[in-house]
Amino acid sequence: MIRKCHLLVGLVVVFGAAFVLAGLFGQPLFSAVEAAVVGLLPGQKAGPDNLYTYTIETKRSGEVYVLVNVDFRNVTTRVRYLQANQEKAEAMILKGGPPVQATVAFAKPIPIADFEALVKSTGFVADNYVLEIRDQQGKPAWNGGRAKSSNDGTVVDLELARPGLEKLQASIDGAVILVGSVPPTKDGLGRLLKDPRVFLADVVATEVLERVSRDTGAAREKIRVDVLPAYSFIRGGTQ
Repeated sequence: MIRKCHLLVGLVVVFGAAFVLAGLFGQPLFSAVEAAVVGLLPGQKAGPDNLYTYTIETKRSGEVYVLVNVDFRNVTTRVRYLQANQEKAEAMILKGGPPVQATVAFAKPIPIADFEALVKSTGFVADNYVLEIRDQQGKPAWNGGRAKSSNDGTVVDLELARPGLEKLQASIDGAVILVGSVPPTKDGLGRLLKDPRVFLADVVATEVLERVSRDTGAAREKIRVDVLPAYSFIRGGTQ
């Protein structure tokens, strides 16, 4: 079962020298390098080959929330993670099956029309998206929202976003992040993997969900996995 990601909804982050993104659990997100120095945080675990870390929080209701973080600033980790993700995605396409959870980070903002066309052409079922916006001083920020449900392929709810944009006196540069599920086919996930506008179509959520279910005994339908998007690294200018 695909669990919807709620991490990005309503997210507004202003970029600057001290860029910090608060996470799902109300605590700062630590990179794999920082975790290696200070030791893993309580509830934080390392993925295979230490390519990513994930933090687990279990609610009284039995719901399990998992947040995945990758240290894209580390060149070796970045190269290995991208290769491992490519291999996972290609294996999913060969196997086929139901849609898989994906967190897509674009190399740079793409026009909303192109963004929505890509969603439609790949059969992507969008849950959330993030736009990059820019205020009157030219300062960029993120604005996240729930994907619009419509039969005409519309994903971005501009009417819903307009009040916030007007308050900030901001304009939209384009879409930078897409979260949801996509068919593991050549025309679905395969098209995202080959699209030059896509920096990463991250499918690690499926692997993490299986690991957490096995390690905690929680039912898969009780687990929600959110993946911290790679775009925070791209926008930070460290690529």
